[in-house]
Amino acid sequence: MEFQLQRLVFCNLILLGMDSAFAFLEAIVTVLGDTVHFKDTPKHILLLLPCTLGWLFSIIYCTDAGLNFLGAFVFGVVSNLPQRFLFSDLIIVLHIC
Repeated sequence: MEFQLQRLVFCNLILLGMDSAFAFLEAIVTVLGDTVHFKDTPKHILLLLPCTLGWLFSIIYCTDAGLNFLGAFVFGVVSNLPQRFLFSDLIIVLHIC
């Protein structure tokens, strides 16, 4: 019984991820389709643009160098996040005073 519950939770997480991906893609295509530049562009061409960009950005992480890129991202962005928030708070306080 426990193994079947694990399968159900796993399938639920997979479906949740797929649903989020479709919603994100549809939001991007809707915004692009409503602009003046892409007004007359067919929807399947608009879908190709974010899908191709997402594939290009994610294919790096399928190689051995993906862990190095991920480590550089975590070190460069996530580790400096508290300092950035403290600095922005300082600027806001100085601007108010």
